[in-house]
Amino acid sequence: MFSIPERFDIQDRFIGFARCRILLDDAGKPSDFEFVEVNDSFGAFAGVDGGVLPHRTAREVLPGIAEDPFDWIAFYGEVALKGGTKRFEQYSRSLERWFGAHVYSTERMHFTVILLEIPPRMCSGAVLASFPGRISRSGRKMSPSIPLLVIEWEISELWPIRSVSENVFDMLGYTPSEMTDPEFRFAPLIHPDDLEGVVAAAARS
Repeated sequence: MFSIPERFDIQDRFIGFARCRILLDDAGKPSDFEFVEVNDSFGAFAGVDGGVLPHRTAREVLPGIAEDPFDWIAFYGEVALKGGTKRFEQYSRSLERWFGAHVYSTERMHFTVILLEIPPRMCSGAVLASFPGRISRSGRKMSPSIPLLVIEWEISELWPIRSVSENVFDMLGYTPSEMTDPEFRFAPLIHPDDLEGVVAAAARS
């Protein structure tokens, strides 16, 4: 699971934040949701100025949301009505992007969602080859505001790194030479709860 920081600046340009109110149809089922508060990054994800989103609905802003194979409205509606918190990764067909998301509710009929754009399936070496022209070893951006970090590692004990994009220092605090040093290992950087899933995904690539 892609990790989203538990604490972050609401104006962080890489993380989308939105507080919303769920709307129900005559049968009491979630049919839409209204934006209450958003940051600029969330607006950028949606392709609009974040300042115009409050009091507008998802169907207005994202006309294709109702046709998306993943039922975003029902998913958010369940959290808004039942409470709790959920973390997930999902592709948005209307926005043509993968997102890591953390959604929770502290007030009935409302939910808060935190979004982080992620490379397709974490962009393992094999997956990168299937996206010609979209990325480069320099870490070219997939969207105007979200940088892409490219890491190629060897699937062996502790995962030594073969190569890394030049923007690694800005994102992880290590220089390319540090990360490609024979003594550096990638595995310890992965959260223990996520390691098994990352290994399985890499094995499938």
